[in-house]
Amino acid sequence: MNIVRVKKKMKLKYSKTLLPKDSSLANSFDRIDYSDAYQIKFASDKSITLAQLATNFMLLVPTWIRLLFNIRDKLMRPFGLKEINLKKVTHKLKSQDFKIGDHIGIFKLLKNNNTEFMVGESDIHLDFRSSFILKENGTSFTLILKTIVKYNTRYGKLYFSVIKPFHQQIVKSLLKRTVYQTR
Repeated sequence: MNIVRVKKKMKLKYSKTLLPKDSSLANSFDRIDYSDAYQIKFASDKSITLAQLATNFMLLVPTWIRLLFNIRDKLMRPFGLKEINLKKVTHKLKSQDFKIGDHIGIFKLLKNNNTEFMVGESDIHLDFRSSFILKENGTSFTLILKTIVKYNTRYGKLYFSVIKPFHQQIVKSLLKRTVYQTR
């Protein structure tokens, strides 16, 4: 089990990165239409697990992101897309005893081991997978979040082109918030 110790009063910065070669995320789809990967490096004084970091990422959602998801749900309801209703899922995140297929927040758990925690969803317009990976190097740790998307329709491509800037900003914000709040 990878244990992370987060030092208090540290400035955290994310950066773009490549997906580690040992991730199973790359084999999730027959093609990948979009991908990104961000990492955040930190040290730690408190013991936490990869599952806790991934869960906190999905649980510690600030108000501005909740508002964006609510707007998205209202605008996309006529098109039959799955809703991202954070009010219904927050209570489900308290347990760390996850099984493959469980919904962790708004996403389905696809893989959970000591080095990778993968979630995703498939919808009529697009499919996506996100993988959390924790790398340890002495007393330093790196949390990596990689996202891949496969468009199922032209509408999926159009939809993602509109939400992509929001996706990128949300990921960056939540990576920082997760490490700060988990310490």
